[in-house]
Amino acid sequence: MDPKRLIEMELEKLELEIKSLERKLKLLEPIAEEDEEARLELIGTKALLNLYRSDAQKLAEFLTS
Repeated sequence: MDPKRLIEMELEKLELEIKSLERKLKLLEPIAEEDEEARLELIGTKALLNLYRSDAQKLAEFLTS
């Protein structure tokens, strides 16, 4: 399989994960104000979301170069 196509597929997977994490954040934010476990989950989700966004940006830049 073409390496460029593999990168495109990985980027698509990352974009789906990013959307999923964004939805999760919206659900966690109101709960996290009162629940410690939800607050910790929110922190971890935000960190993972930032990593996925960074990876997606790097892949997108690679594809356009």
